Formats: sequence, C-alpha cells, structure tokens
Amino acid sequence: MTPPTLDHVLAPRPLSVGVSGRCTARQGVTLVELLVVMSIVAITLTLGIQAYSSYSDQNAAQRAGEMFTRDLGVTRSTAVRERQSVSLCLQVDSMRYEIVTAAGRSVAIRHFGEGSPHRLSGMELNLTGECVIFDRRGLADLTGASGAVGTLELRSNSATSLVTFNAMGVTRVEAR
Repeated sequence: MTPPTLDHVLAPRPLSVGVSGRCTARQGVTLVELLVVMSIVAITLTLGIQAYSSYSDQNAAQRAGEMFTRDLGVTRSTAVRERQSVSLCLQVDSMRYEIVTAAGRSVAIRHFGEGSPHRLSGMELNLTGECVIFDRRGLADLTGASGAVGTLELRSNSATSLVTFNAMGVTRVEAR
C-alpha cells in the first residue's frame, strides 16, 4: 500500500464555467460577503447585550426586594423573640441597610452598592425617617406611610421593584 500524497490538495483547483460562459476560479469569500456576515453578527450581539442588560437589571431589583422581604420578617421575629424593639434602617447614600436591636446588637447588614451581586442604583423608603421599627409585640411603626402600608422602591438602572408591607410585616414584591 502506498502512502497518501498531498498532490490532490496542492493541485490547482479546477475551473468552473460561470453563467456568462467564461471560466472562473472560486477560491474564497468576497469582501462583500464577509461584511454582510460581520454586520449580521454585530447586530445580533448588540440586541443580545441589550436584552441581557435589561434582564440583569430586573433580576437585581427583584432579588433585592425578595431579600428585603425576608429581612423584614427577620426583624419582626427578632423583636418578638427578644422582647425588644428592633429596627431595619436604610442608609440610602451607601446603598445598604442594617437590622439592629434596641440593645445595639447588629443582626444583619445588607449591601446593594458596588461589588454587590444585587447592585441597585437607588432605593427610597416611604416612611418618616429611614427605619422600619418593630416593637416587642411585632408591630411596625408606619408613621409617615400613605395609608396602612409602607413601601420601599428599589431601582436598578431601568428596572424597579416595589415592596409594600403592613404593620405585621406582611409584604408583597412587584416589578414595575
């Protein structure tokens, strides 16, 4: 058996007869074909990046709202369990909040700024002051709220989640 040779690879390509009847040798893609493909890829990538960015913003705002909901429950249950008032206080400038007992013990701290997986661009509490305070019976002081519920608006660039809660700590998170 003879070893295969590269003669068939290195041999010139056969000429083909075009529509006009002239002989042509086709060896690759034209510049126009390459530009069309590159344009299609660029448009597809641009649309994909925009869709991902929007999804990422919605996800961050929604997850931050769910985290606040859980932490509001932790605040209330800690107040009842320890029989003392417990506060969940927002620090809007630093994009964080902290749960603190009346004795000064820190229960939890949540960050939503730079480096956080749930990065937010803004948050606003619809209460007088920046704290939700549960008394030792587990009732929140909603002074300054519009009606019987308080609200927290969480923004992540183009997406917003609204958390509404009552004096018993019952919450609802909705995307806007």
